[in-house]
Amino acid sequence: MQISITYFTFGSAFQGESTFFEYTNLDVMSKKIEAREMTEACIGQLRAIHDTLDLLNGKWKIAIIGSLSFGKRRFMELQREVEGVGSKMLSKELRDLEMNELVKRTVYDTKPVTVEY
Repeated sequence: MQISITYFTFGSAFQGESTFFEYTNLDVMSKKIEAREMTEACIGQLRAIHDTLDLLNGKWKIAIIGSLSFGKRRFMELQREVEGVGSKMLSKELRDLEMNELVKRTVYDTKPVTVEY
């Protein structure tokens, strides 16, 4: 089974000249259409990528994880190392990272209470 498709795509002007592209009578075989269908494994991998991107979204999470990759840090140490982050935002981001088990929060029973990430 062959399908004949006609496409017209117009390009943008470059140095005062318009460039037009014309694609006509593209023959698409049914096998090529079937090859484009996503398998379940591919869909699962794409979901995993989207989930990971959702976990690491935001301006500060990568910087926080990068800082913690060099060792344990207390809250104020993190705030000094991650320049520009406020205390409320750092606290929120650390809670999100802890909830997703990317960061471990350890509370020590001292006076005053010591918390390390």
